[in-house]
Amino acid sequence: MARRTFICRYKTALTECVEQLLVEDAGPGHLQSILRRLETMESSLQWSAGRLIDTTSSDQLLDVLAELIQVVRSFTRRKQHGCVGCQAPQGSDRGRSHLITQEQLLFLTSCAFTAHQMAEILNVSVSTIRRRLKHFHLSRASQYAKLSDGALDEFVQLMVERNHPFEPEAVRASLQARGVRVPMRRVKACMMRINPQAAALVDLVRRRVYVG
Repeated sequence: MARRTFICRYKTALTECVEQLLVEDAGPGHLQSILRRLETMESSLQWSAGRLIDTTSSDQLLDVLAELIQVVRSFTRRKQHGCVGCQAPQGSDRGRSHLITQEQLLFLTSCAFTAHQMAEILNVSVSTIRRRLKHFHLSRASQYAKLSDGALDEFVQLMVERNHPFEPEAVRASLQARGVRVPMRRVKACMMRINPQAAALVDLVRRRVYVG
């Protein structure tokens, strides 16, 4: 697993969590989903310390992540106090295997962790991980095959707004760095949907260069 892939995916996931926290009227269920994702990121970062990244950097990132987790837990408690019947998931560590969500596995597989590494990160058996991957129909090859055009458009739109790469090759490379494997034809179609003028201009310039 490449260090760059993990760092890029970690930064993207952290940004997404913060953006989701800014959504108004986020209910306890929404906050619990964010919290599980952050805790998975925390576990994967702890596992990666000394393996993928140096311990000094991982400690700094863990400090930031720990503060954010505390904020989300505080928000969740407030929401639960005002929501009759809402209750945080309970259970022992032994029962954690039943709480492994599709979102957790999507994050870990997007970071290119193996089943054995996921098991260590989530503190469950490898057979449990494989069972959950099979249950959610997740694999390295199929993970993003089900990504809808709408979801891909949102992903690329956000990425382009932040980094401004609009050449198809640059966009696809940025997607791959984040663990998103998409055929070039889908990238080009996506770019035509979100900004047809810019996509057409890029294509025109490329054709003129080839002709010249």
